[in-house]
Amino acid sequence: MATPKKIALWSDTDDIATFALQVCEDIRESDTRTLHDRLTAQCAREPGQMAQAMMALAAWVNPEERITARLDRVERITEVKATNVMRDRGVRV
Repeated sequence: MATPKKIALWSDTDDIATFALQVCEDIRESDTRTLHDRLTAQCAREPGQMAQAMMALAAWVNPEERITARLDRVERITEVKATNVMRDRGVRV
């Protein structure tokens, strides 16, 4: 019988926080398709570590914050990204 594969976890909470913070920065500053592809591959390779990162991100969200405040934040991020894409394509904004 095959031995189950051990799921790797980060042992240092600083490593979890560093990764989660990098995702927060990348969603604002990087190509979201590239980020999505990278995270999808990492979830397949390192599911335990990705679960730890998701839990860290969830802990950083204030559940008492109004949903409209969260939506406003997402809209600001996407608006800036859309403006940058348009500029990169030579469209005057």
